[in-house]
Amino acid sequence: MRVKLNLLITALIVGLYSLSAFGQSQYWTDIEEVADVSRSGISEDKDIRPDEFRLMQLDIDGFSNFLKSAPLEFTRRASRSPLQIEIPTPEGDFLTIFLVESPVMQPGLAAKFAHFRTFKGTGKDGIVTGRFDITSHGFHGIVFRPEGSFYIDPYNRETSEFYLVYNVKDNFSSEDYFFKCGVNDEEHGIQDYNTSLHEGVEKANTRAESQSFPLITYRIAIAATAQYTNFHGGTVEAGQAAIVTAVNRINSIFERDLGIRFLLVDNNDQLIFTDPSDQPYTNGNTGAMINENPPVLNSIIGLANYDIGHVFGTSSFLGGLAKLGTVCTDEKAEGVSTRNQPVNDPFIVSIVCHEIGHQFNAQHTMYSCHNVNGPTAYEPGSGSTIMAYTGICAQGNNLQSESDPFFHANSLEVMQQFSRNGGGSTCALEVPTDNFPPVVEIPIQGGFHIPINTPFKLEAVATDENEDDILTYSWEQYDIGPSLDPFIPLGQSIGNSPLFRVYTPTENPVRYFPRLAYVVNNQQRPYELLPDTTRNLTFRVIVRDNNPEAGAIDWQEISFRSTANAGPFRVTYPNERDTLEAGQYIEVLWDVANTHLPPVNSQFVDVLLSEDGGFTYPHVLLDNAPNTGSAFVNIPNLEGTRFRIKVRAADNIFFDISDRNFIINEPSQPGVILNFRPYQGRLCLPDNLTVEFSTESLLGFSDTLFFNLTGELPAGAVPVSVPDFIIPGETATLDIDLSQTFISGEFELNFTVESDSIGVLERAIFYEIVSNNYSFLQLAEPLNGQSNVPEVTTFFWNDVPDAVGYEFQLATNPAFESDDLIFEGSVQNVDSIRPLVQLETGSIFYWRIRPFNICGFGPYTETFAFQTRSVDCQSFESSDGPINIPAQSTQAFDSQINVELGGQVNEIIIPNVRGNQPFVQDIELSLVSPSGREVSLVRGRCGNSSNYNLGFDDNAPQRVGEITPCTLTSGNRYMPEESLALMSGEDIEGNWRMRLRRLRTGSPGQLIEWSLEMCFDEKVSEIDFLRNDTLKLRPSESNILSRIVLRARSTVSVDENVFFTLVSLPSKGRLFFSGEEMTIGQQFSQKNIDDELITYQSDIDSFDFDHFHFVVQDEFDGWRGVERFEIKISDDHPTFVENFSGNLYFLNAFPNPSRGWVNYKVNGWEGQEVQLTVVSVDGKIVKRRQLQLMEQNVLDMRQMSPGIYFIGLSGNKGQLTQKIILE
Repeated sequence: MRVKLNLLITALIVGLYSLSAFGQSQYWTDIEEVADVSRSGISEDKDIRPDEFRLMQLDIDGFSNFLKSAPLEFTRRASRSPLQIEIPTPEGDFLTIFLVESPVMQPGLAAKFAHFRTFKGTGKDGIVTGRFDITSHGFHGIVFRPEGSFYIDPYNRETSEFYLVYNVKDNFSSEDYFFKCGVNDEEHGIQDYNTSLHEGVEKANTRAESQSFPLITYRIAIAATAQYTNFHGGTVEAGQAAIVTAVNRINSIFERDLGIRFLLVDNNDQLIFTDPSDQPYTNGNTGAMINENPPVLNSIIGLANYDIGHVFGTSSFLGGLAKLGTVCTDEKAEGVSTRNQPVNDPFIVSIVCHEIGHQFNAQHTMYSCHNVNGPTAYEPGSGSTIMAYTGICAQGNNLQSESDPFFHANSLEVMQQFSRNGGGSTCALEVPTDNFPPVVEIPIQGGFHIPINTPFKLEAVATDENEDDILTYSWEQYDIGPSLDPFIPLGQSIGNSPLFRVYTPTENPVRYFPRLAYVVNNQQRPYELLPDTTRNLTFRVIVRDNNPEAGAIDWQEISFRSTANAGPFRVTYPNERDTLEAGQYIEVLWDVANTHLPPVNSQFVDVLLSEDGGFTYPHVLLDNAPNTGSAFVNIPNLEGTRFRIKVRAADNIFFDISDRNFIINEPSQPGVILNFRPYQGRLCLPDNLTVEFSTESLLGFSDTLFFNLTGELPAGAVPVSVPDFIIPGETATLDIDLSQTFISGEFELNFTVESDSIGVLERAIFYEIVSNNYSFLQLAEPLNGQSNVPEVTTFFWNDVPDAVGYEFQLATNPAFESDDLIFEGSVQNVDSIRPLVQLETGSIFYWRIRPFNICGFGPYTETFAFQTRSVDCQSFESSDGPINIPAQSTQAFDSQINVELGGQVNEIIIPNVRGNQPFVQDIELSLVSPSGREVSLVRGRCGNSSNYNLGFDDNAPQRVGEITPCTLTSGNRYMPEESLALMSGEDIEGNWRMRLRRLRTGSPGQLIEWSLEMCFDEKVSEIDFLRNDTLKLRPSESNILSRIVLRARSTVSVDENVFFTLVSLPSKGRLFFSGEEMTIGQQFSQKNIDDELITYQSDIDSFDFDHFHFVVQDEFDGWRGVERFEIKISDDHPTFVENFSGNLYFLNAFPNPSRGWVNYKVNGWEGQEVQLTVVSVDGKIVKRRQLQLMEQNVLDMRQMSPGIYFIGLSGNKGQLTQKIILE
C-alpha cells in the first residue's frame, strides 16, 4: 500500500498481510502503520524521508540465507542459472530479478566483512537492472527501470526488519540546499579539454572494430570522516557498510555506461574514522579535505596500492570537490563528497558520481547555472545528467530535483577516452568479457535545413553481436551556445544554445522534438524549445547495450540547420473539432511556409491518420504527395472521436499534426471507397507505370464501377492492362508500358469510375518519368591506345542529355580494384575532369566513366587505355648539408651539387628539398644553373607554417599556392613559381645550386638536403608484330588460344616478358589459365600462349560470336592496345592441323602492316602444293591461285586498296590464315 509521510508523525508497525494476488515473495510482507506509538528511532535529519513509499517487512535471516545461493558472476553457473528472486515495487506488486554475486571489495577487505555481500541482477526483459547488498545495515536495493528508478532501504537506522520501497522521484528535492562543486581552471589545473575531446572523437571513429569489450576495474580507497561514520552508526563496521552500499550503487552506473567497476582496497576499513576530535579531516570544508585526503590515503593504504581515492563527509550544504583527470596519477586521491544526509541518489548519484566523473576528466554539462564550463555546456538550464547541476540552480532553471543516474553523451565520450586510451588506462585492470560493443547508425545524412517552430523526429538503427543485449537509446542535443554572464534563463535561447533536455534512455530508437505528448496537447516546455531562428542543430544518439558483464556504448552524430526563411509548417484542415464521414473524399490543407523552397527544399509529404489522439499513426492516407499545401484523401471506414491528421515531410524530418481531435461518423448513404496511390512518384525508365486499385463497400453498396482512362499518355507509352470495371470489394490493376518512352518530365493521367447510383468519380494519377538513355555516351580523350600522354592530363567524353553527372575512375589495372585506383571522383554537368594527380611516366593507365542522374548510376563505359610519356632521368643528391641559416641575415645561402654529365638541359626535376624553418613565408628557394641563371621555386608561401619538404616539377598538378590548407611539408611535387623549362639549353655539367634567400629577418633555419634529376625523352621498344585472328570452336566445347590466332612480338623482349592484360571478358564463354577461370586485369604471357595454357570454354549451345579485349606490353614500355580478340562459335568451324610431333603449323607473313610486298612462309610446308587465297575484310576474294611453297615466298598486294585482308593457305596438311593490314 502507498502512504503519505505527513500522515505518519507517530506510528507503530503492526499487522501482517498475506501474500497478494501478484505472487509475493515468501520473504516479503506488506505492512501498515497505526498512529498510536511513536516511530522508533526516527531522526528528522538522518533518516530517509520519501514523500510516498510502500512499507514492507522482510524475513532478513531467511532472505540472507537464500541469497547465499547466488552464483558468482563470470562463472558458468552465473550465466546458466542465476538466482531468481522477487522484490517488491513501489506500485504494490513484485518484480522478478535474476541475481548473481558481484563483489565490490578486494579479497582482504571481503574477508574482514564476510557478512557483507553485494549483488547485481537483471529483470526478465533484460532492460530492468539492479544492485543489491546485505550489510550490518540490512538489505539495500536500487532498481533501474525505463519508467524511473526505485529504492529499497531500511525503515530507519535501527532496523533491518522493516523497509521502505519508493521511487527516486518521490525522494527529497535538493533545491533547499546550495551545492558547491569547486572544479575550475585556476584552482585545479584542468587538462586541455579540447585535446580530450579530439582524442575522444578519434576513438569514436574506430568504434565499429569487432573486438570484445573488457570490463576495467580500479582499486578505490574511500575514507570517511567521523561525522559520516556517526551518521551511519558510529562504528567502523557501520561506516564501512555504508561505503559498500554506496560503491555498489556507483558501480551500477559506471558498469552500465562505461564498463568500469570499482573495488574497495583491502585496508579500506583503516580509513573509517569515528572520533571527530581525533581525525585528519576538516569535515564539511571541501577545500581543506581535498588537500588532507592524499597524505591520509598514501600513508595508510600506500600510493601504489590504490588507483583512485575519495573521502566522504557531511556538511550543511551539498559539497563536492575533485581535480580533473587524476585517476592513476599522484593526485588520484583529490576527490571529496559531502552532504548533510550522505545517502541514496542525492548523495551517491548527484555528488559522489559527479565528483568521480571529474576525476575521470568529465566537465560540467549544464548551460544556465553557476559554475558553467562553456565548452561542454550541452544541457539547457540545470541539466539532468550526472555532470550537471540538477535541482541546485537558480529558481526557474532547474529541470528536476535530482540527477538522473546516467552520464551525458559528452561525459561518456571524454570518460571513455580517458579510461580506455588516456591517463586512466595506465592503472586499470582489464577483465575479459564476451561482450561486443553495439554499433549505431543514423539512416539519414545531415546538412539539410528544417523550418523554424516546427516539430521534427530523429531515428537511429543499432545492431549488436550479443543477441541477448537489450539496447537502449538516448537522443541528446550537442550544441553549445555563447558563454554569458549572467547566463540566460531556462526557456530562452541565444545563438546555438541548447534547446532540448536529456531524457532517460529507452528501447525506442525514435525521439520526437518536442516530446510527442507536448505536441499532441499543444504544450510548450522551457526545456523543449523549437528553434525560432536560423541556427545550427546537432544531435548525438547514444546506444547502450546494458550488457551485464560490462556495459558498452556507441554513438553517432547528425548536424543540420533551422532556417527563419521557412516555417512554421502547420496543418490547417482538419484542425478543429471537425466532423467527417467514413468514405468522405476531403482536401487536407497545410501551410507550406516556404518549406518547398531552398534551403529546406522539401518537395514531398506523407499524410497519416491517428485513431488515438495523435500518438500513433497506423493509417497512411497518402505518401509522396507534392508539398503544395493541399491533397485529397479518402477518409477510411472508421468511427471515433479521437482522430488526428499528421502531415510529415517525406524527404525531411519535420512534421505537424492537427491541433485538436476530430470526429469520424459512419457514412450517411451507401457508397464506395476507391483506394490507390495517386502519387506514383518517380519512374526510372524502362519501369512500367503500375497502379493497384482496391475498393471498399460502404453500407452494402454493390454497383459495378466502370473504369475509363480520360487523360493522355506520353509519347511511346502503351497500355498493357486497363480494367473495364471494378466490383466493390475486389481489386484491379492498371499497367502502362513505358519502355519505348524516351522523355523525362512530370505527367498526370486522369480517369473516372462511375455507376448509376454514385455518378462519376473523377480521379488522377501523378507520376514523373526519368529517362536513362546513355547509349550515345563515348570516351574521347586520351584516345584508346594513345601514347606519350602527359603526367597531368584532362580527360574528355561526350555529354549526354539524360546524365546529370559522371563518376570517373583512373587505375593501373582494368579491374579497377581499390588498390589499383589512382583517382576516383565525380563531376556534374561537364564533359571533362582534370585529376590533381601526377602519373608515373612510361606507364599504362586505364580509365572509364559511368553516368548518373536522380535514378542512380548507369553502366560503365568501355575501358580506354593510354600510356604516359617515357623519360630517362639521372639523379644527383647534395652532400654539403645541412646549411645553417642565421636568424637576422637576409643574404642568400647556397647548397651545391656538382654534375659531371655532358650535354644540354632537356628537362629538370627537383624531386625533393628539405629543411627546417619557422615561418616559411619568410624564405624563397631558387635553382641556379652553372651559368648563373636563376629560377624561383617557391617564394613567401604558406604563412606561419613551419619547415619544408617538397619537390618541384613543371608537370606537377598544382602550384604551392593552390594547396588548401597551404603546407610545404607534404613531400609532394608542385609546379614552381617560375618554369624549370627556363633552364632548357643550359649546359648540364657544373655546379648546380639550391639557393635559400631570407625575405625578412626572423628565426634561424637549416637547408638540410636536396636532389636534382636531369631527364631526357626515352625511345621505347615496340610491339612490332601482332597476330590477332579469330578463334573458332564448336558450341559448348573448348579450344586452345594458341599462337596461330594470337601472337605478339617485341623488338627487344623474349616471349616470357611479353604480357597480355585482360581488359574485358567474353560474355558467351569463359577464359581459363591452367584450368583456373580468368578475371579482368589478369595477365598472361606470350610464353603461356605458346605453351597452350590459355583456353576458351563456350557456355552456349548454338551459333554465335564472342570477344574479349586486351592490352599487350613488354618490360621496356612497348605496348599496343586496347585490342579486340574475336571468337566464332559454330558447328562448321575449321580446325587447325597438327603435325605428327604435335606441333602447330604457323603462317608467318611480314612486314605487317605492309605497303604492298608481303613475305610469307610456313615452316614444315616447304615444297607442298597449296591454294593461296586473299580475302578482303568484307568477305570478297581478291586473289586466288595454286602454287608450290618455297622456304621464302612473296605476295604482291600493290594493286589492292589499303585495308585489312586475310591470307589463306590450304593443302594436304591443313588450313592456315593470317590477317594483313595494307597501308
